[in-house]
Order: sequence, then structure tokens, then C-alpha cells
Amino acid sequence: MVESELYESEIIFKELIDNISSGVAIYETTDKGESFIIREMNKAGLRICEIAREEIIGKDLSVAFPNVEDFGFIGALRRVWKSGNPEHSSTVFYQDDRIDGWAKMYIYKLPSGKLVTIFNRQSELIEVQEIINHKKIEDELQKSENEKLVILESLLEHIIYQTTDNTIIWANKAAADSVNKSPQDLIGQKCYKIWNTREEPCDGCPVQQSLKSQKPETREMHTPDGKIWRVAGYPVWDKDKNIIGVVESTLDITEKKLAEQKVEERSEVLSVLNKIITLGNESTNLQEFLEKSYDQVLDIVGFDRGGVYLYNPETHHNNLVLHKNVHPDFITAVEDVDISEGIFSKVFDKNNLFYIEDFSQFMERSKELGVYSAAIVPLRSKDEYVGSLNVGSPSYQGLSQNEIDLLLSIGKQMGIIIQKFESEKLLKESEEKYRKAYSQANLYRDIFAHDINNMLQNIQSSAELSSLYLNNPEKLHTLKELYDIITEQIERGKKLINNVRKITKLDESEIILEKIEAVRLLGKAIEYLKNSFQARNINIHINSSEKKFYVMANNLLLDVFENILINAVRHNNQPIIKINVDISKYCSKNINYIKLEFKDNGIGISDYRKRSIFEKGKRKSMNGKGMGLGLSLVKKITESYNGAIWVEDRVKGDFKQGSNFIILLQEAK
Repeated sequence: MVESELYESEIIFKELIDNISSGVAIYETTDKGESFIIREMNKAGLRICEIAREEIIGKDLSVAFPNVEDFGFIGALRRVWKSGNPEHSSTVFYQDDRIDGWAKMYIYKLPSGKLVTIFNRQSELIEVQEIINHKKIEDELQKSENEKLVILESLLEHIIYQTTDNTIIWANKAAADSVNKSPQDLIGQKCYKIWNTREEPCDGCPVQQSLKSQKPETREMHTPDGKIWRVAGYPVWDKDKNIIGVVESTLDITEKKLAEQKVEERSEVLSVLNKIITLGNESTNLQEFLEKSYDQVLDIVGFDRGGVYLYNPETHHNNLVLHKNVHPDFITAVEDVDISEGIFSKVFDKNNLFYIEDFSQFMERSKELGVYSAAIVPLRSKDEYVGSLNVGSPSYQGLSQNEIDLLLSIGKQMGIIIQKFESEKLLKESEEKYRKAYSQANLYRDIFAHDINNMLQNIQSSAELSSLYLNNPEKLHTLKELYDIITEQIERGKKLINNVRKITKLDESEIILEKIEAVRLLGKAIEYLKNSFQARNINIHINSSEKKFYVMANNLLLDVFENILINAVRHNNQPIIKINVDISKYCSKNINYIKLEFKDNGIGISDYRKRSIFEKGKRKSMNGKGMGLGLSLVKKITESYNGAIWVEDRVKGDFKQGSNFIILLQEAK
């Protein structure tokens, strides 16, 4: 059989139309182009439209596809039928109760007056369009060999008919155009030499595989120009069932594959961001979120070290709050950096990801310290910069554009979650501060109501008694005692007011510690005590192995000593008040302390009261006298020094023999 007879044969043409991946449908009008009957659709068209042949052949197009008017397709059919000019449609979306999807199609008019559409599903989106089936196309195509050629020449696919040794017998215009040749120029050439500049068939060629398997074979193949093709081979048999050639169908699917790749990349980004959001919802605090999310980031980009910085807008510093596998010397160099100027203002870009292959350009010893390549990702919450996420590698590590885009997306999501945690923290601190202030206000009110009232009552009683004894010379001694009581109560009131002022200051301000010589302040407190209680017989003895002891404190330490000593006198009924102060060095949990023990011979404190005397509001002593804010202040000041205070019996097991107040203060180097 001669070459022209082969490609014009009905067997070949049937194979071409039946096995191409594009959908082909034929329409006929009976009312001068107002409506259209579906007469035929090939296998690919039925598959794309997800419909069976018997459901649409012979049916009006508007019945088979109810929303086709909105789709704009009937309008295009009418224009082509009337003008005879073919049309390429833009990518459009069709949807009804059965199917939906995107499609792009080519419409042209046959000499017989029928219309033909060729259509394809588009990129990665949902399956598209619905046009029709396959059987009657054979009857129509048999009426005109010209119509066969019109259809084949209109296909976007490259159609090549070749012998079993890959010699081209016939090719359509699309195939010839792809190599800037005419179809006649391709006849007699080898397909693998024309398209792949090879001297032998391509490895894995589906045309060769179809000849061996005697069935259609399909494969994706790449050409040197970077394109991706869907290549299919379809064996052609003669009437005796002998293979006489093979049809090769090739379609450029580069855009489709790239679109699918973008969908996969977007899916990956969404998956990663969903993980970050989930970790933000599941984490109970910011540090937990940073640790878990940072591990995810390292796994995603393949780096193995780095850290997270949080930004302080007041100081313009980035502070390292989390790090993984980072050398201690590297941490020391970058744990707190000013990003407002200099080198680090470039490294910590507030808006853009900064990637550098060789970090030694910024830090000479970076490679020695385990950082070769690094990427610094801004953490942003909307328009606000909140910090940076750093990833590094001990060897060269590149980043693709997809990885850079992914890191930027992660930075934005982490920034939002970080700001959420920070806002919740500030709100919680504000609420706590308000509750604390409210509680303190109530406490101070109760103390003043109680202790000031007691003081005024004592003053009033003493004043009334004094008025009775003013004209009695024998009562002058009693008058002096009453005067001393009034003076003492006034001093107690002054001390109470002063203590309230100091404890409020402690609540509102940050404590600054310095090196203080404790024995010198203790001497001042003893002098104040003796001046305040001149009528009492007070004997104080200091036992110390050294003359000077230095502690980390401030001048409020004087109030600590004064309060302890005043309580030792006030709560003491002995004629001679004895107070021994033992000073020594003490070590606990590798911390060096100075230990001060105030041992008195007063009324003592029961075990039950030992647990509460340092609490605010626990004011009453055994004899009913108010203790004011003294011991509450002492405890607060001591703890602000990172120290401790507690009380024991001077004689173990017998609290009535007096108390031993023990204070631990950190030793200053």
C-alpha cells in the first residue's frame, strides 16, 4: 500500500481520532444556527465531560448541558456557523448540577455545514467541559476525506504516522510547525532524529514500547529545550491483524506540569503553615511554641542549627531567646545585637529574608564556630517587626526560590503568633498588677484602720489619765510613764506610715542591688533601737568571725535590721532584754550567703504562728499589739535581694524561751 493510501485510510484515521488526548465533538443545526444537536464525540471528549455516549448523542446541546448559554459556548457556535471563520476560545469555566471545570476550545465549520470543536482540560484544575461521544464521527468522516484532514490539521497535538522502523509517512501541521518545517519536509525522516537529534530511538520511547506490547503506550518525556511532552504510541493493524505502522501522538504539557507543580508547592506551604498555627494553638507559652515550631523549620529547609531573636523596640536590640546546636562563642558574639546601624542592620533586615552563602564575611571565625551558610528570616505581624528566625549550616547550603518563599511565609505566620503570645502576656501582667494593687490597697486600709486606731486609743487613754494626775505631785512618775507611752505611739505611727511608703515603692519599682557592708548597717540599726527605747534595759551582743561582711543589697537593709530588733524589744517582757546577733558564712546550692541570726529572750512565737507572721495582714501578736507592716516588709525586702528569712525557736522545742530570726543574704564578691 502506498504512503498516501496509508494515512488516508479509515483505519488510520479512526485510530488517530479515537486515541488522541484532545476531545473532539461534531454538531449539526436544524434551525439555521439557533440551536445545535450533538452528533458525535470521541473517547477523550466523553472522558473529559464525564458522560456516557448514549446520554448525549442526538440531543440538543442546551439539554445535555443546561448552563451552556452562561458558558458562552453556544454564542461562539452561532458565530462560526454564520461566518465560517474558526474561533479559539479563552479559558472559561462551566458548571451545572453534574460537573464543573475549566476548558479551552477551538471551533471551526466543515464543508458539510457541521461544526467541530476540539477541547482540552486546563492545567491542574478540575476536569472540564462536556461534549460528546465517538461512534457517529466515523459515519460523518467517511463522507469527506477533506473533513478528516481539516480535523487532524486543527489539533494542537503533534500527530505523526510512521512505519515500524520510525520512518515518518505523514505528520500534521502542528508537528511540522514545532520544528519550523512543512509536513512534506518530515516525510521519510526518523522522528528521533528530528525532535531529539539522536541516531537511534529514544530510551523508553512509548512508540517503540507500543510496537512490542501491541497495545497503546503512554509516557511523559523531556526534550533538550526544557519542555515536557505527553507522548503516546498507537499500533495500526491491517485487515489481517498485522501491525503495519504506528501513530505517535505528542502534546506539550509543560504549562500543565508547571501548574501542577505550583499547586503542590502551594499545598506544601499551606500544610507547613497549618502545622505552625496548630503549634501556636497547642502551646501553653511562647517558649514552648518557639521550640516546637523552630524544629519544624529546620526539618523543612534541611539546616541543622540557628536560633530565634525577639526585638526590643525601645533599645533597637535583637535578643537571642532560643538556639539549637550553636557554639557557645558564637552565641556570646550575637546573643544581643543592635540592629539600628552597622553590619547587623543589614543582616537583620526587618522586611526581607537575608541569605548569605559564607557568613565569615560578617564574622571571621564563623566557620570555626560551625556556621558557613545562613539565612535570616524577618518575623512580622502585619506591619510590625517582632524578631528574626535564623537557620544555619556548618557547610555550604543553598536555598531555592521556593524555600525562600516558604521561609518568608513561615516568618509572617510565626510573627503573628509571637505577637499574640506577647499581647496575652501583657494583658495577664496588667490584670495581675491590678489585682495586686487592689489587694494591697485593701491591706493597707485594714492595717491603718486597725493599728492607727490602737495607737490613737493608747494616746487618748494616756492623755485622759494625765489630766487626772496633773495636780497631784505624787503622780509625777506616773505622768512621765504616760508621756513615754504617748511618745512611743507617735513613733509607731510614723514608722507605720514610713513602712507603707517603702513597701509600696518595692511593689512599683525595680530593685537595684549593690555591694553593701552589712555590719556597718547593723550598727546603725542598733543605735536607732537604743534611742527609741531609752527606758528599756537592752543588751545587744554581736558574734562575728570577721569585722566586715559584704552582701548584695541596698539601703533598705537598714529597715530589715531595725524591724527585727524592734520586734525583739516590743515582744519582750523581761527586765533585761538580751539580743545576740550571730554572723557567719553559709553555702547552699553552690551559692555563698552571709547568715545573720537574731536571738532574743522575748515571749517567743508558737509553731502555728511561725507560718503566718511574714504574711501581709497577719498583724496581731499574742498580747494583741499590732505588728504593722514590719515583718511583711522585711520578707519582701529580703526576697528582693534573692535572699531568705525564717524564724525558729532560740531553744529548740521551747518557743517560750525566745525566738531566732534567721536571714540569708547573698555574699558580694
